[in-house]
Parts: sequence; structure tokens; C-alpha cells
Amino acid sequence: MALTDGRASHYCHLVGRRELTLGLAAVLLVAAGCGSPPRQAILITIDALRDDHVGVRPAGDSLTPELDRLRADGVRFSDVITSATTTMASHASMLTGLRPYRHGLTGNDGALDPRFVTLAGMLRTRGVRTGAVVSSFVLRSQGGLGAGFETYDESFDLQEQTRVGQRVKTPAATTRAALDFVQRHRRESFFLWVHYFPPHGPYTPPPEYLHEHGKVAMASTSQPLAISAGNYERGKVPKYQELNGIADADAYRARYAAHVRYVDHHVGQLLAGLREWGLYERALVIATSDHGESLGEHDWYFCHGNLVYQEQARVPLLVKWARSQSASGRSSIAPVELVDVMPTVLGFFGVPVPGDPDGRDLAALLDAPRITPDRVRITQSTDGELTAVVLGPVKLIERRGPARLVEGTYPQRQLFRLDRDAGELRDLAPTEPALVGTLVGLLPRCRQPVRQQGLAGETREQLRTLGYLDGPSAGEPCGDAPDAPPPR
Repeated sequence: MALTDGRASHYCHLVGRRELTLGLAAVLLVAAGCGSPPRQAILITIDALRDDHVGVRPAGDSLTPELDRLRADGVRFSDVITSATTTMASHASMLTGLRPYRHGLTGNDGALDPRFVTLAGMLRTRGVRTGAVVSSFVLRSQGGLGAGFETYDESFDLQEQTRVGQRVKTPAATTRAALDFVQRHRRESFFLWVHYFPPHGPYTPPPEYLHEHGKVAMASTSQPLAISAGNYERGKVPKYQELNGIADADAYRARYAAHVRYVDHHVGQLLAGLREWGLYERALVIATSDHGESLGEHDWYFCHGNLVYQEQARVPLLVKWARSQSASGRSSIAPVELVDVMPTVLGFFGVPVPGDPDGRDLAALLDAPRITPDRVRITQSTDGELTAVVLGPVKLIERRGPARLVEGTYPQRQLFRLDRDAGELRDLAPTEPALVGTLVGLLPRCRQPVRQQGLAGETREQLRTLGYLDGPSAGEPCGDAPDAPPPR
């Protein structure tokens, strides 16, 4: 249990007395934070937020002035993919540092095996106060993600407009609950996870956030769309996204953008509270999303979880370290994955990363002399129906088993060169069989880790011969690891 101010002062005095053994003194010093200010970390996850809707857009405007301010104080990682394009699996990867095929929670059903210790559990055993505020019924504690949190606010104040049984928390209520936790523990070390539901659909922002897009948001001006009988049907609006009287694509896109503006405002209220209490400058603040959202790319509209194309797989990631680490206003093109969240937070608290996680501490990239080109990243759709491996500029997608959330004609494998084809429109698989074969060998087939740095020598040489990988390796090949979760 973490120590209050009075108890910490008392124990700091005691550790100098002869009655305490050296071992006990060390424990109490760590728990009480003697001689150093408390450390505080806040993880903000914004559901279904696309990377291209954060920051200045091509037209010169920005939907996210509050996140932009956070970015100015920290680092924006511009090449980030989620570990899963579905909410529960993605958050489980952030909190365990493991990809879904390893922690076993691959969709929005089921529960995380209690053998897998979470980020909150690791910190709590070291005297750090832990709290979470979640805003979607999907993330309720019975799914196992509440493990290790002293407080897990899963109260919901709103019935979702189009899905019976799906309850959510409004951004205002989310911010209030988060600030209540911060106020109670502002003089202690704490880790707080705050989850906002918008811009996840249905796109129903308050009217005042629609003013910049009023015409297109309320009237049919472009492509009319039919409503699907379910949630996954190419070329149609998912049933749960249907808004009465609105049938064109641009109207839904404008409402999504307004939803982004809406949630950004409330994130700003949370950050303002941190500033008011003098916590912001010394805190670690991470803001990201669990996955993106299809807005018409590849003829899929207003959905996620079924695909691993970049519109669903790519996410924003802003990291503001404590001012002492002085990393303000920087950008990084390092290849990053959301499994990196757990080791980054542990690193901030000075806690060793246990076991054999898939992620790495992003602080190590701040002063890296060059970007490692050979990191293998993995992402998957719901239940692993589609799994993708991303290596430098190349991306291979493999369909496993019968098609369920995509049409039956979906290719078994697709290959894209992202630096030349950001929209993933030109499938190179038929003309690049050697590269396909190499990348297939990097896809996970079991619960062992896919190494993120240091490819096998023959694989590296084959990729270099094919023109897809340049320069020497930054790491040595690693052997197999046992199929086991991190120790408690």
C-alpha cells in the first residue's frame, strides 16, 4: 500500500534509526519516496481516434488544440500501429506489454487470464497508487483489465444511442472522475488510466461542435449510403452507426471530426487540472488510441475491428515525459507499437520489466543515434482473422481460416509497400513471391514472442537483396523464449 504524506514522513524518520534492518529500511524508502518527489503517470486512451485527425491537417486547421499543446511539450511518434484493431484486445496489450496472440484476449469477448500480471499490478506491489476510469461497457472489470487497480471506475451515465445494453460514460463524467482520483492522490506516486469513448461511433457530438461542419453534417451533399443489417458489410453504414435522417458519407465524416473536437476539449480539461495542481510538468503523460476507424477507405465505412489496413491499424501517440528529461516539441519516426506503453511507464517509475514482453521503453529512443530499421511489428483484427506483419516499409496481411468479418473473396495474403502506397491500394503479393515467403516466416504461429529487433541473418540478407532493408542490423538474433506469462 502506498504511504500518505504523514506516514511517509514518519517512515523517512524511522529509517535512520538503528532499530530498522537495512533491508526493511530500503523497502520503506522506496515505498515512501524519501528524498524525492512522487512520480505520477497518466495514460489517456481515446477510443477509435485516427492518427490523421490529430494535429495540423493538410487544410491548415486542427481538430485537437489540446492534444497539440501536449505534443508541443513532449514527443509525437508518427509511425505507430496498434497491436489489435479492437478495443479490449488493444488495451490488454497496452497493459501487459504482450500482443494478443500471447495474452490470449483477441477480441471484445472473454477475459484476460489472471496469470498475466498487468502494468497496474506491477506498480501497485511497489507502493504506487493505481486507478482507472473507463468509459465503455466493453472495458468493464469482469474482462480482467481491472486487475491491479485499487480503484476502477466503470460507472456509466449514458445509454448508447443505437446499441441496446451498451452503456458509456460521457467525456465530462470521465474527466470529473479522473480529476477526483488525481486530487486524492496528488501528493503520492500514482498511475492513472483514463479512457474516453468518443470519437467511437455513433457520432453524436453536442451541436456546438458541429458548427464548423454544419452544412455537411446535417444535409445530404455527397455519396448516399445504404444501412447494413449488421455491423460489417462493405459499402454500407453499420447498423449501430445509423443516425436518423443522415445517409451520405461526408455527413458521417464531418460528425466524426466534430466528435474528435468534442473529446479533445475534455482531454484539455483533464490536463488543465494537472497544471492547476502543479503536477503536469513532472508527470509522464501518454495520449494514444486503441485503434483507428475506416471512413470509406477500401469501401468500408465507419467501422473497425475487421481490418488491419492503416486506417484502422495506425494510431496517434504523444508522450510527455517529466521536464527533467527535456524532450519537448520533438517528433520521432521510429517504428512503434502499443505494446511499448507498459515498458515505457515502468521505466518512468524505475521498475524493471518482467518476463519477455513484446514492447520496449520509448525513452530509449530519445537519444538514439539512428532509427532501427528492422523492428518487426504485428497487428491483428478481431480474433486474429487478419494478421499483419510490418517491417520497415513493407506490410504483409494474412487471412487465417474462413472469412467472418470480411467477405469470402478476401485474399489470403496481400503485400504493400507503405512508403510508396500509403493507401494500400496496390497488392504486390502476386509479383513478389520471395518477399511474401520471407514475411510469412515472421508471422506468429504460437504464443512465443516475435522478436522486435535483430532478424535472423539469412532473413536480413534476403530482405536486403530484395531492396527492402538497408544498413547493418542494430541487434543480434535472439533465440526462442518459453511460452509463459511474465511472473507476478
